[in-house]
Amino acid sequence: MTNIIQFPERKEKVLLEKQMTEMQESLSELYESINRIDRGFQHIQNATLELEDNYQELIQLYADIVGPKNVDVKWLEYCTFVSMETGEDGEVKISFIPPDDGEEL
Repeated sequence: MTNIIQFPERKEKVLLEKQMTEMQESLSELYESINRIDRGFQHIQNATLELEDNYQELIQLYADIVGPKNVDVKWLEYCTFVSMETGEDGEVKISFIPPDDGEEL
């Protein structure tokens, strides 16, 4: 006895191809949307980093004027770098100047 392999009907094949084509179009649109969102996110992230750098510079200038110990806590929320060290005399030294890239924290 031989096995008879039933081939799909032409109608089913065409219907499946139509569905796959529609899904490919939808996926293409979704991936393009993801790419647009990602480019927008990157733009916002870069703008945020630049603004944080500018804010850090303002904090440094402000600390130079009022003294590092007199900077109110409310100004530190978006401060990207604050250093506190205890000197040999036990006095706490506060700095708002980030270290150079190669320098350890």
